[in-house]
Amino acid sequence: MPIVSPLRHKAHTVDEYFARLPSKDCVETCEDFIDRYYDEAAQSGRIALFRTSFYDYYEGYLVRGQLYRRGSQGEQTGITVNNYHNLIKHRITQACQQRLSYEPQAIDGTHRAMEQVRLAKGILDLYTERPDIDLDGIHRKAALYSQLFGESFVSCLWDESIGKSVALDTETQSVIPEGDVALKVHDPLEVVRDIYRTSSGDDEWIILREEVNKVNLAVQYPQFETEIMAQSLESTYNKRQIYPCYSEISDIIWVWTLFHDRTVAVPQGRLVKFITPEIILSDGPLPSEYETIPVHRMAEEDLCGTPWGNTDAFDAMPICHAISRLH
Repeated sequence: MPIVSPLRHKAHTVDEYFARLPSKDCVETCEDFIDRYYDEAAQSGRIALFRTSFYDYYEGYLVRGQLYRRGSQGEQTGITVNNYHNLIKHRITQACQQRLSYEPQAIDGTHRAMEQVRLAKGILDLYTERPDIDLDGIHRKAALYSQLFGESFVSCLWDESIGKSVALDTETQSVIPEGDVALKVHDPLEVVRDIYRTSSGDDEWIILREEVNKVNLAVQYPQFETEIMAQSLESTYNKRQIYPCYSEISDIIWVWTLFHDRTVAVPQGRLVKFITPEIILSDGPLPSEYETIPVHRMAEEDLCGTPWGNTDAFDAMPICHAISRLH
């Protein structure tokens, strides 16, 4: 059974709190938290649970839509009867069949507030219609993940590298985009949290994992071009994914972002984007456009006394599995 990694960087004074440390020391502590998160997820059986749910839901794909041989000597023919997929798909369809209608509310009745309400509603309607953002699709995917894995997360970030071109950088002769909102859905293994909290929703910090193309990243951060291009996904990363998918020849790498909320200990909050303690892409206070940590959780219910989510689809899983095996 896996053993949870020891915490190498433990705070003994206020100034040793990880979010108050210099950049490299802060990132080294974040790496401790990341290791402990995945070790505990493996030891508690959550990764195995997530993978079982994934494999049962996509069983038809995994058996290539065919009958299969089973038994100690392959003497039996098996067939999948995937009630689990049908059950979850039916629940998601029922819950998400109607298009969401957004109704922003003003905190006061001033003319300026009313204008902002109309603007906000227009933006939300636009982002619902735009296929590259698709708010309804994002919420539907988050609902599916919450059924499969007990909880899901939606990150709502500001990406300065996308959007229409608005200016030209005279020094680099490169076009500067206006930036836009970037929405992504994440499974529980992509959002590292404090594993010792006894309730959800009280996280003062999270560490978000994102897949990025290292070539694009090297162009954005030319000062780290050599170090970034040398990065690759290693075989150990398969223990940190629900569906193991990695390759040393792929251009996809993982980038981590620490979001620390504004608290008494960290009044300005903190945002640190890094790959390793030697490759820290940015470090600073939590931007003013983020009122709080811009990662939002969806869960059918909370697992009492823990920070994890739960779904009754987990209860249906062994029943559906048994029915399929009986056939």
